[in-house]
Parts: sequence; structure tokens; C-alpha cells
Amino acid sequence: MPFAAINSKKVHYACPIDLTKPQGRIILLVHGAAANHKVWTHQVAHLAQQHRPIAVDQPGSGFSDGPAPKRLSDYLDVLHELAHKLGLGTFVFCGHSMGGALGIDYALAYPREVAAYVMVCSSARISIPPDRLKLQGQDPAGYRRMRRASNLSRATSWPIAGQVEDILAEQSAEVAMTQLGAVSGFEAWERIRGIACPTLLAFGDSDPNVDQVGDLLRRIPNSTFRIIHNAGHYPMWEQPQQLNQAIDEFLATLP
Repeated sequence: MPFAAINSKKVHYACPIDLTKPQGRIILLVHGAAANHKVWTHQVAHLAQQHRPIAVDQPGSGFSDGPAPKRLSDYLDVLHELAHKLGLGTFVFCGHSMGGALGIDYALAYPREVAAYVMVCSSARISIPPDRLKLQGQDPAGYRRMRRASNLSRATSWPIAGQVEDILAEQSAEVAMTQLGAVSGFEAWERIRGIACPTLLAFGDSDPNVDQVGDLLRRIPNSTFRIIHNAGHYPMWEQPQQLNQAIDEFLATLP
């Protein structure tokens, strides 16, 4: 199980391919709040056939040491240090939800490192209602049931929904609350005009943020959009083949 030591803490990442192997692109996969690297299970297995995927556990999540930082900028610093520790050079940043917000900040802060950016069900403006944060703290199981109802497509089978919920349940309520609090209030609506790299926006057709895609496309200069049918906020598990194909086709367009 690979780890990198960052600020005296262990940061776990899953990488089935030797990063020195001259194979395709290096792709850094960054999960959202209250999740871990397992949300990318299907993408890591698929992408490893032609590329070098790395799915990281953010601080406090999965196998990475805690505590979870309270500021989004601290997660960004960890990712930047991890990229340097692993010698990633130039890579594709693929982020889901909170990970997508971090992708925006990373692409703007370190444009020479990001060859391309894949935003999966995220936004340039994120606000977590206070009642949801309160529910997460008081009734984590109830919060996960609410997320299942509001964040997954009605077409998603109960077994798949259960697997997503199991991944979310692996994080403690404290970590989930801290990470949700860190990303709540994220605002980059005007800053995204400065993203210079090719960008793919991949959204489930019933994702809560899908109505923002038009505005994102108008603001991010070199961006394209792919809808993932019969998927909500977790297309990585709800419709992995569709998402994998969208990523494959996007990567094939890169110079």
C-alpha cells in the first residue's frame, strides 16, 4: 500500500502502474468530501490499461492520516506536495465534487503542471446548506440516506447505491463534516475564465449541479461537455462505462 510522507503525515494513494513506465498520461484522481479513493475504483482499473492513474486519499480520508484540514487551501497544498514527491511533472487533474473545486484551484495556481482538467459533477460555486451540515453531525446515517435520495439517479440500482453508501460510510462523521465545511463557500465563478488547459465537464444527467454546465462552458475557455445518462452525482459508480468512455475520448484529443 503506497504512501507519501507530507508534513510528517502519511498520504495514501492507489496506483497500479509504475509511474516511470512510458504509458499514456499520468492522471491524478481526486475524490470529493466525505469519500475516499475507492470512488475511482472503476476508473483506475480502466485507465491503467493505457495510462498511469493515481487515486489519492485526501487527508483524513481512506488510509491517509488525519486530521482533515478545515481550509480548502490546505488540501491543495497537500496535492501539490504529493505531485512533487511522486515526480508527476505534467499531468491530467481529474476531480469529483470537492475534488473538482481543488482542480480549479490547482489549474489556476500551477498551470504549467496541469495538461488538462476533468471536472466530474462539481462547480465553481459550492454551498452546503447549514441544515445538511447539522444533519451530518447529528445523524450520519440519515445524512447518507438523504444523499442517496438527492444525489443518485432514480435509475441507479439498489446494489450500486449501497456500494456508494458503503464508501461514504467509511469516513467518520467528523471528517465528513470538516471536509464539507472546507468546501462550502467555494467561489471561483469569475476566476475560472483563467483556466488555460483543455477541460472536460462530465456530469450525470440528474446531478444537482448539471444546470450550471452552460455557464461553466461559457466561462472556461477551452471546455467541452459530456452528459452521463442515468447517473446522478456519482457517475463513477452509477455509469462507469459511460464516464470512462468520455474520459478516453477527451484524452485522445489532447496534443
